[in-house]
Amino acid sequence: TGMYVAVMRGDLASVQDHIKQGVSVNQRDAIENTPLHWAAAAGSVDVGRLLLDAGADLSIRGVKGNQAVHIAAAHGRVAFVQLCEAQGADLDVLNEDGMSARQLLNTLVMLST
Repeated sequence: TGMYVAVMRGDLASVQDHIKQGVSVNQRDAIENTPLHWAAAAGSVDVGRLLLDAGADLSIRGVKGNQAVHIAAAHGRVAFVQLCEAQGADLDVLNEDGMSARQLLNTLVMLST
């Protein structure tokens, strides 16, 4: 939908418009991800903050049981992980692969050294 395109592009104004039009910030796509998951993948902190302020649920699990914080960690989006943590996300919650956001970040750090 248009909300997902706006989120993936980091188009803050368009995301705001979709929210004003009543599009749910917790709607799920075909693979059970929400706009917050897509913002996490893109590393768009401003869009993530907007979605959270509009009521996005950090605890929603998408594909493979990933919360938005798992997605951000897996993509090395440290600032987005910090945003999620500041909003109450638990970095030690496990996804279906038995990995936490903290473990995913540590794995990326080890791979880059």
